[in-house]
Amino acid sequence: MRLRHGGRQNAPAKQHRQQQEAARHRRRERWQQYRTYVDPLRVEDDVRQVLRAVDVNPPPSSYCSLPPGLKMPPKGAPVPRRLMGRLFRPLSWPSSSSVSEDDVNVAANRLTEADLGRWPGPHAVSGFKLTCVWQVQHHDDKLRKICATIGTYGSSPNIRRLYHGTQATSLASIVRRGLVCGRHGMFGGGIYLAPDFMKAWGFSGYGRHHYVLLVDAALGNVKVVEQANSSLGAHIWQQGFQSVAGARGLTASYGSNKLHYDEFVVYYRDQVQLLYLAQYTDMATSTK
Repeated sequence: MRLRHGGRQNAPAKQHRQQQEAARHRRRERWQQYRTYVDPLRVEDDVRQVLRAVDVNPPPSSYCSLPPGLKMPPKGAPVPRRLMGRLFRPLSWPSSSSVSEDDVNVAANRLTEADLGRWPGPHAVSGFKLTCVWQVQHHDDKLRKICATIGTYGSSPNIRRLYHGTQATSLASIVRRGLVCGRHGMFGGGIYLAPDFMKAWGFSGYGRHHYVLLVDAALGNVKVVEQANSSLGAHIWQQGFQSVAGARGLTASYGSNKLHYDEFVVYYRDQVQLLYLAQYTDMATSTK
């Protein structure tokens, strides 16, 4: 005869459920320890700690979140391959494990702490305050050479001081190699820079610390576009231009919306030279 729930015959199943729940609890605890643990042997100073991005947490969104306008198919229904790729494409944030020790050491040697007063941007924004500024020491003359090349096209170098926001997990690579062109974007695969600090702030990362770079960029002859065009690239040099600009209130992004900030795009990494790196820290968690 089958007994009611809680009887002797159901005791093994109840014990199995308790064991499974205890195992899940242990796995959660181990995962939390893994995310928050920092090996003290790998943190020699503040600069290397920043470059390793050990204080960066993943963004507070689902790892496999649904794109807007898509719904999960009913359970058991066949899922088209194209839709499957869109549903389960993970968010692309780099992890600290992707930063090599060589990149960290080289980048740390190129950063020198500077006085906060040398930073031209704001010292407080959106609940964050400026906590550290580093001067980037570059000993190459790539910018001077690219300016000479721009002169052969009959244009002025047109060097502008601009901002660029970045995530902490990219700092070591950026400080060592400089900014590199992306693969795609509103104006093609290039390096996106902004004269307005708040434009760069929108791309300064997530979590407790945000990072913004100050650079010198050789813009040369600037092509102002009225509509977003992802096919733009280095071929604009053949048209007599060395950079592209999106104008606030004039250039339309995807659709009919106008840009809220001016921005510039260059398509050769030698057109940009790093000057300063600024760290902003959440005032609610800052101990300084």
